[in-house]
Amino acid sequence: MRQRVEGAIDAVGLIDYADKPVHNLSFGQKKRVCIAGVLAMQPQVMILDEPTAGLDRKTQQALLKIPQRLHDEGITIIIATHDVDLAYSWADEARILAQSRGVRQCTCEEFLVASETLECNGLGMPYVAQLYRLVVGRGRLSPGKHIPRSCDELMRLLA
Repeated sequence: MRQRVEGAIDAVGLIDYADKPVHNLSFGQKKRVCIAGVLAMQPQVMILDEPTAGLDRKTQQALLKIPQRLHDEGITIIIATHDVDLAYSWADEARILAQSRGVRQCTCEEFLVASETLECNGLGMPYVAQLYRLVVGRGRLSPGKHIPRSCDELMRLLA
């Protein structure tokens, strides 16, 4: 058990903080401790509820590397979020919920055709999808099969 706990703490990048009381950690570090606690149980599926809420952009990006690495290692990651930009850039599939019921299931590439469902449920389109539509509409980029899922991808297409 000790090896699993140490491995989990190391996996979330907190090995140097292993002996610190949790109340002395930052909010982002506390989120990592929570993930480590679940990792120590060696799950096949991990469910994260609003994992990036309350974090600055840099900390969000660092935190999201953890579930990405876990996904790459074969763990199924489910993220519940109101952040359509996060869902669009990170997930393979999305389920749009309203009043605890599924109203639409789609791949993230299908978000562009799900705009009405998103809008009706108070979510709105991901910002990069809006920018992509604007750039294509102004003739600065030809519509392609690959729609960028991050601002970095869109900037590379425009370069």
